[in-house]
Amino acid sequence: SRLSRTKLASDRSSDRFGVPRSPSQVQRTMAKMMMLISLTLLQHVALAVTPLSEAGAQSAMARLMKMKAFMDGLGTYEVNSYLSSCSAAAQGFVTNCSGVTDDDCKLGKCKDYSPEGGGDTNHTDRTSCQSSGFSWEEGGNAPDSQCCADGETRCQFDALGEELEYGCCQTCLNSSAKDYASTCVPDTLQGIAVCGTTQGTCFQCSMGEADSEGSCMSKGSCSDSRGQSWNCESEYSGTWTAAVWSQNTTATSRAACEQAYCGYCAGAAESGHGPQSCAVAGSCAGYSALDKGTCETNGGNWTPAVWTKLDGFDDEDDCRDNPDNPGQWVRMRQWESGDELPDPSIMTRMDCSTGPDHEEPSHVVEPSLCLTPTIIEEDSDAGLTADQAAVSGSAAANWGTDADMKGNKTVTRAMYYKMLQKVTVGNVFVVNHPNATTRAEVLFNEKTCTMVLSRPRNKGKVTIRGSNKTHALIVDPTNYADADALTFTGGSVSILGGTNAGGIVLDTPGKVEVFNVENSGPISAKTSQDIFISKVKNKAGGSILVEDVSATLIDVTNEGSVTVKGDGSYKAYKIVNKGTVTIQGGNVELHLVCPSDGEVTMSEGVTGKVVYETGCAGTLNLPAGVTQEAEQQPTTTGTVGGSGGTATGTDGGSGGTATGTVGGKEFKVTSFETQVVLANVSEFAQEKYVEALAAAMGVDASKVEVEEVSFEVKVGYSFDGAVTEAQAKKAIASLAGVA
Repeated sequence: SRLSRTKLASDRSSDRFGVPRSPSQVQRTMAKMMMLISLTLLQHVALAVTPLSEAGAQSAMARLMKMKAFMDGLGTYEVNSYLSSCSAAAQGFVTNCSGVTDDDCKLGKCKDYSPEGGGDTNHTDRTSCQSSGFSWEEGGNAPDSQCCADGETRCQFDALGEELEYGCCQTCLNSSAKDYASTCVPDTLQGIAVCGTTQGTCFQCSMGEADSEGSCMSKGSCSDSRGQSWNCESEYSGTWTAAVWSQNTTATSRAACEQAYCGYCAGAAESGHGPQSCAVAGSCAGYSALDKGTCETNGGNWTPAVWTKLDGFDDEDDCRDNPDNPGQWVRMRQWESGDELPDPSIMTRMDCSTGPDHEEPSHVVEPSLCLTPTIIEEDSDAGLTADQAAVSGSAAANWGTDADMKGNKTVTRAMYYKMLQKVTVGNVFVVNHPNATTRAEVLFNEKTCTMVLSRPRNKGKVTIRGSNKTHALIVDPTNYADADALTFTGGSVSILGGTNAGGIVLDTPGKVEVFNVENSGPISAKTSQDIFISKVKNKAGGSILVEDVSATLIDVTNEGSVTVKGDGSYKAYKIVNKGTVTIQGGNVELHLVCPSDGEVTMSEGVTGKVVYETGCAGTLNLPAGVTQEAEQQPTTTGTVGGSGGTATGTDGGSGGTATGTVGGKEFKVTSFETQVVLANVSEFAQEKYVEALAAAMGVDASKVEVEEVSFEVKVGYSFDGAVTEAQAKKAIASLAGVA
């Protein structure tokens, strides 16, 4: 059982949006977690890919920008659908089931057993039956309904007895409820929380392997080697020494304690033996017997079985499903985790789902689904809105692996996005309280296919140990400075948005995409030969180390340090370097733009070129194999929009298009005015507005320049008595401090 290692405590579990659920709901709904944002097409790459041209890099960045915008919309659609549906279900339950009790959710009959009684009565509920002096006989659970679930009064089904798709969030009916923010407010939703714990305890058996006290207490030894616990004294006059279950103080982690392995009973006449029963199992030649005594008494030749370890298995399911020798997963000792400790510094609900470790696919990522991200890329490239895609009835070809699609060729896009929810982990918190001694860890193993990890908050360790079928998208992560690491050791990965102050380790042969991330911690990348990094800011104190890779970078600002080691091929466009860049090997094409003033140092043996805008080279320490070239910044004169501009020509004073040439290259500048109406001026984010505008127009955001932002503020005043216009203007001007 997967629960034996990473148990999500059912009495504290939540639905996919972090809403606490009852134990009986957990098994049905734990795989349906929140779908917030983003997934991208990632192809598994084994061979080196030539870095992109500048035009190719611009196109790749625009694709990721469109993908992010599309999936942001899909996330909003999903959250709104969840909140409206689960709130409506809760309201229906409150309205229609307020007088329903657990007794009403049980079947039964009212019996009259008095001498003059006739058996059955007309009473249909326990209360009226017993108050009339009759006997109520239980008859099992009533059918699941809007008011009843598994014989209890609970909001879990609709009026037709169908399980609620989005659950029932009664907390959302009361904005003053303690968990309202973590359950009902999109920005503060909390999904599953994997918490670090106090020190766990290891227990062991004095006589061999045992993963529980019960299995240990069945062990022992007889002073007469022929005896077992049941016949040592009675048949062999021996002395039985029972095994002792005690604490092992040297094993301080689960792995050190359990020392789990896969094994089987080789040579046994029947299957199913564990280590203990295998010791007395075997096969009999010359007679049909399953034990040594019967075999030899009847002239047979007994060959004892041997308990054998199977190498190459580190997973319980793979061990059990081994087609050659189905094995048993054996834990040599028993590990009991310490107490889970929530972290109030970042958690919005002080409730841990499990700890200190958790592994997927299992409870949240549906193990039986192996989707591809093809549909998402098609829809974002086609310009569909998220609302359109999520409800589309058009066919979704190539939505999954061949095995998944076999016999099911009519999946619609709406069905695809429903399935995508089942491989999405939303708002997971991996936390470590200062008092935690065993730190929190989440592992996504090689069985992971397409998976979305949306808005994770990590103060522990998150590892994606994928395979060539793994497509992992990490969306808007917050990796805190005291996190252990966010590590990728297999599959393809795309990190869209978010911040990193802890460590990110990219050591995977698959494709790697990093987009719009702010970094102040260490990032390392190796193995992959297809890396694309765009719109990344490496802040002071941040470090990026790449080794023996092929990479393309565009629109990156470096205020920290970047180090390149080993052979590799790199092209970097529109780089603002205000920190240090050290390149120790490989072929490099580096384009620096203003206001670069940092230092670039390349070792002997490096080849390539550095192109920089005039006056913005910074300090260049280049070997003979690297050329440098100054590039004039494009400057023009004239008027655009009547207020000054950067192109030759005029447009009549209210926006238009001007054309010209710079350095023999033709260019075109289009100017226009746009208006945005805001209820709260502080909510206006110019950078995000420009990105959205550029995505809508299909152009690079770096080519869009805001010349002026003017705020037109509308206010209203009321005055007592008659006030002239001149008096009103004078009073308003005086308050505003203007003439």
